[in-house]
Amino acid sequence: MRTNVKVIAVSNEQRESEQDKQRLVKAYKETINQAMIEGIDKALAQNGAIYKAMQSRN
Repeated sequence: MRTNVKVIAVSNEQRESEQDKQRLVKAYKETINQAMIEGIDKALAQNGAIYKAMQSRN
């Protein structure tokens, strides 16, 4: 019976460790996605400003 309890305890720790890894990966991916979105937004805004400047010169 004690062996089963130990196996379950290790299994729970492994499960928690795997969940922690999954949370970290998810947070990492969300951070990368957010950075890309912000970068794209910034680039689009800069391109829009350049386009407007070019239009005003013509």
